[in-house]
Amino acid sequence: MTHRDDVLRLERLEEAYEDDRASIAELLGLACQTELRYLTALREGIVAGDLRAVASAAHSIKGSASNIGATIVSRAAAAIEDRARQGQWDDIPQLADELDRRYVELRTRVAEYTASIG
Repeated sequence: MTHRDDVLRLERLEEAYEDDRASIAELLGLACQTELRYLTALREGIVAGDLRAVASAAHSIKGSASNIGATIVSRAAAAIEDRARQGQWDDIPQLADELDRRYVELRTRVAEYTASIG
């Protein structure tokens, strides 16, 4: 597993929310829910063979993850978006599996953060 600070960098959120940990936890939870919907759309696009849907979902995941400091998820989604926009199907299923693993790491880190605020 990746180091926890590599999964979720909270500095920017802590500064923006003036260390309001409850609000940060709420934002992180909402972001994870949103990303899960996009992950579902990404998988549906893969099954349908729809590169545009895959690129769109990956782009949305990339932005959402970047906004909360989940750079590893954002990078994994960016790789999928790039391949989809270039019409390169070959790597997309494996990259989607990697994205799923990174998302699980993110969810774990968010759960740890939320639990730490009691």
